Amino acid sequence: GAATAGKSGAVVVSSGGATDDASGYVSVSSGTGTNGASGSVSVLVGAATDATNGAAGSMLLSVGTGANGAGGNVQVISGEASAGAGGALSLVSGKGSTSGGHVYVSSGIGSAGNSGDVSITSAAATTGAGGKIILSVGTGDTGAGGSMELIAGKTTAAAAGGSVSVIGGEGASTGGFLYLSAGTGTGAAGGAVSVIAGATSAAAAGGALMLSAGDSGSNTGGGATFSSGAGTATSSGTVSVKSADGGTGTGVSGDVTLKSGAGGATAGNSGSLSIFTGDTTSGAAGALTFSVGSTTAGASSNIQMIGGGNSAAAQAGGALDLQGGAGETGGAISLTAGEGSGAAGGALALVAGKSAGTATTAGAVTITGGSSAAGGTNVNGGAVTIAGGTASGTGTDGAVTISSGNSVTMQATGEGTMALSSADNAGNTGAVTIASGSATATGNAGQLTLSVGTTTGTAAGSHLYLYPGRGDSADGDVRISSQGTTAAPALLLGYDNGGWTTVAKLSSADNTISGTSVSITSSADASLSATGTLTLSGTTKITMDNSRTSGYDVKATELTNAGSNIADESQGAIVNGQSTTLAAGASETITLTNSWTVATDLVFTSMHTGCTAGVLVSGGAAGAGTITITVTNAGASACTSGFKVQYFVISG
Repeated sequence: GAATAGKSGAVVVSSGGATDDASGYVSVSSGTGTNGASGSVSVLVGAATDATNGAAGSMLLSVGTGANGAGGNVQVISGEASAGAGGALSLVSGKGSTSGGHVYVSSGIGSAGNSGDVSITSAAATTGAGGKIILSVGTGDTGAGGSMELIAGKTTAAAAGGSVSVIGGEGASTGGFLYLSAGTGTGAAGGAVSVIAGATSAAAAGGALMLSAGDSGSNTGGGATFSSGAGTATSSGTVSVKSADGGTGTGVSGDVTLKSGAGGATAGNSGSLSIFTGDTTSGAAGALTFSVGSTTAGASSNIQMIGGGNSAAAQAGGALDLQGGAGETGGAISLTAGEGSGAAGGALALVAGKSAGTATTAGAVTITGGSSAAGGTNVNGGAVTIAGGTASGTGTDGAVTISSGNSVTMQATGEGTMALSSADNAGNTGAVTIASGSATATGNAGQLTLSVGTTTGTAAGSHLYLYPGRGDSADGDVRISSQGTTAAPALLLGYDNGGWTTVAKLSSADNTISGTSVSITSSADASLSATGTLTLSGTTKITMDNSRTSGYDVKATELTNAGSNIADESQGAIVNGQSTTLAAGASETITLTNSWTVATDLVFTSMHTGCTAGVLVSGGAAGAGTITITVTNAGASACTSGFKVQYFVISG
């Protein structure tokens, strides 16, 4: 009954006790409705109106304890419907002025075994879709939103903790999707998603993290995409894939491996691996950097980029292609070895592949300047520059060595040939210049040596050839010249056998050829010519070596003495005398003018044709611009015919 000053009376509904069998059950039920809805059953705790001491009463649904066997069940089942939806089941905690009431769903404790399972399952459907399961945190208007946690069970035994499995439903066509999505931030950043494997404090590895797309039994396996969030007004998010730092002491950081799967055993290709930065329409495209970490102790690690191998017959290995980007000006490619802070800088080697076959050629190395595709007057092909490094202080600049390869096992073919040439062209071809560097201060410029290799054994040494270019109108010259004007250069011919020995010297100071012993030999004709004077001199003598000399400046036609001076610029000639009756003891003088002669020249004369009856003798003398020839009849009778005298002049 009701109470105005104390507690109201209690209502107890209980079945009777039993000593030899089960106690009776208690059933609370509304009646059946034959033409309308059945009646409701309400079990309510009364309200408390006292603001100071009026706490609402609790409601307890509890099954009694069993001394033997399983504990009794509690079933709360909503009503079935034969023509509509089944009744809903709602477990709702009470509303509060500070916070709402909690809802606890917990299995029972197992005092000598496992605790009970908790299963939340929607029922199967025979003609429709299975019902959804929604775990949702309520909306709040102050502070952070409520959290949702799925935590597997902990164990104190030496065994694994409980697993958490979130699995999309199986489907006859497409399997169900699995979405992990952080919340949207309407006024600040969106929520982050963290997938973290478990840590361990024992001497064992931390938990692994495996993200794997689904397999396919008869089609392509599922793809895997890692994408950062888009920024509609600013930058998109960063994607970072890295291993954690190594521990203190001798800890090593973990490897990062990007690898496509293997191809099928019969004819399947393995997957490609592509690393790209994104395109852009108004800014600079993103850079792509491959960098090995630095170290303060021990050797640095390498970067290796290796084309795919191929063990199949007559198939080439994969190529390695490094290309600068296309643009108004093409992108450059720079290969730079590392700087040595306390020792030598790193070396840079371009090495073509070896050939293991007995009838195949090893790979070539080609360095080519870029071609110019467009025409024009100032559109040049790209240059190729190979230069040794510059030395600082008093060191020597780095050398440049270009060498053909040795043929080790195939001796009959000899060494590889090395050619330096500009390319053929329908117009002018490019020049080839081999030069040492200039000394800009007080040092000497480097020497330039063209040398043929030494031959050992019984074979003869090889020759050094300098060929000028051939032309339809005229062939080119071989010219050896000094670039300077401060001193007259000289061409030295000699040999170097541990020290230079000059055999002959061609000097431009006085245009002379000199040497200890100089020999000029020709297998055919040889010619020495000069626009001015050609001088042959010997300290002792000049020997013609019993050879016939020819080609002197001798007049081809005969001269005639008409009683006056005869103009003749030749070195020798035949002169017809004027008298045909030269008396015994008489003489005839013949005078010639010749601008080449001087008083010290020698004039040799002889009778070409004597006269009849007389005996003629001749003599000659040279003067400044003149030659005088005297013919005397030394016989006892006068000449009865004319005569001819011949002369030859040798300059002193």
